[in-house]
Amino acid sequence: MRVDMGQRCSKSLDSVALAIATWFGVGFLPWAPGTWASISAIFIFVLFSCLGWTVNLLIGVAVCLVIFLLPLGIWAAGRVERILGNKDDGRIVIDEVFGQYFSLVPLVAKCTFFSSSPFVWETETTAAAVTAFVAFRCFDITKLWPVGWAERKFSGGLGVILDDLIAGFMAAVFVAIVIFAISPEGEIY
Repeated sequence: MRVDMGQRCSKSLDSVALAIATWFGVGFLPWAPGTWASISAIFIFVLFSCLGWTVNLLIGVAVCLVIFLLPLGIWAAGRVERILGNKDDGRIVIDEVFGQYFSLVPLVAKCTFFSSSPFVWETETTAAAVTAFVAFRCFDITKLWPVGWAERKFSGGLGVILDDLIAGFMAAVFVAIVIFAISPEGEIY
């Protein structure tokens, strides 16, 4: 029996794409998989932020995410969209992960650039992370302009990811306003 290496490679790539696009299975949860993906993104953010990373390391990780993981996520989302046969299938949740991380940028900026001490989790920091989560989910679910426009205008993996990046940007603006309204002097939480 002959095995076609091209077919085997294609199936392997499908498996990798499926793992990435569904955020390692979170997309298969029966209720609100996008919300669970956002919660897992916040949880991972909390774990990594408690490591006491330096500003340079945080910036390096952010650059790597944008340069390497975002294109990988776009590829995976597009491939899985074709596999599942549905435009922006609900099981594809990598877009929620990227959008949720984008909404946390003001929190990281405030705690690294406007503070003289390391990133510390306190009540206000937790409140800002919860605000980022709620704001992102609201913008993502309601599809206010330009989120809904991006979802309709673009297709494939880029279309799957872009509307959530825009929702994450809108949430980030909201979070920045809230954070700096609470402490306009740039004091640490």
